[in-house]
Amino acid sequence: ERGVDTNVATTIVVNTTLSSLAALTFNCAGCVIDIQSGGTLAIDGPGLLGNGAIVKVNGGTLVVNTQAVDGGLHFQSGTQLHLISGTISGTGLIDLDAGASVLFDTGSSATIDGVTLKNGGTFTLAPASPATLTLTNGAIIDNWGLIDVQTAVDLDNGAGTNGIKNGGTFQLTSGATTTVSTKFDNLGGAPGVDVVSGVLALAGDGTGNAPFTIQSGGTLDFP
Repeated sequence: ERGVDTNVATTIVVNTTLSSLAALTFNCAGCVIDIQSGGTLAIDGPGLLGNGAIVKVNGGTLVVNTQAVDGGLHFQSGTQLHLISGTISGTGLIDLDAGASVLFDTGSSATIDGVTLKNGGTFTLAPASPATLTLTNGAIIDNWGLIDVQTAVDLDNGAGTNGIKNGGTFQLTSGATTTVSTKFDNLGGAPGVDVVSGVLALAGDGTGNAPFTIQSGGTLDFP
C-alpha cells in the first residue's frame, strides 16, 4: 500500500510511471503535482486534495480508478485540477466541491478517457488558441456547478458512450463557435444553458429539460 501525505509546500514532478497509489492526501497551500510528458500518476484508492493544492496534467496521464464508494478523487474548495494537455483516464470518479476548479487553458488538445468528472465548482475552458477536449470510452462530465466556455474549444466524442450531464449552468461567452459532439443532457431543475456570445452547436443527441437562454450575441444550433 502506498500513499503520499504532505503538509509542506512543495512541487512534485511526475515524468515517469509511478506504480498505483493506494491512497493520496495532498493538503497544503502552494503544493503542486505536475504530471509531465512521459509521466503517469495512477490512484486506485481514496484521494483528497485540500488547502489550495493543485494537480497539473501537463502532457502526461492522470489515472483515477478511485470509486464513488471511496469518495472518488476529492478536490476540496480552493483546489484546482489544471488540464494543460495529456489525458485523464481510468474507471473512477473525480469529485470537485463548490469552490474547487478545473482549468483547461492552453492551445493543446486533451482527453478525458473513461472517468466521471463531477463538477460542483467551476470548470473553465479558455484555451489560448482553438483546441479540442475529447471524451472517450464512457467519459462523463457531470456538472452541478458552472462550465464556462470563454474561448474557441470543441468537445469531441470518441469511442463508446460519452456525455455531458448539465445539472448546473453551461455558459458560452467566447464569441466563437463551440461544437459539442457528445451526448448533452440539460437536466430538469437546472439553471440550464446560457449562450451569452458565440455559437453553441449541439451535434450529439440528448435531452433538454432545463432552460436554454440565448442572449442577443448568442446562437444555439443543432447541426
